[in-house]
Amino acid sequence: MIKLFRRLLAFIAGVAVVLGALKVALNWVARTDEGSHEVFADDDFEYADED
Repeated sequence: MIKLFRRLLAFIAGVAVVLGALKVALNWVARTDEGSHEVFADDDFEYADED
């Protein structure tokens, strides 16, 4: 039974790693000089033309 929980935890950790890598890859591909086309925009990112 413990082996099942360890395998389930390892599977969830693997999925988290894959999703994190996908997020980084999408942000890297979508990056521009202004940074306004990010797929996952940072919450604390402020646009230069906003007052």
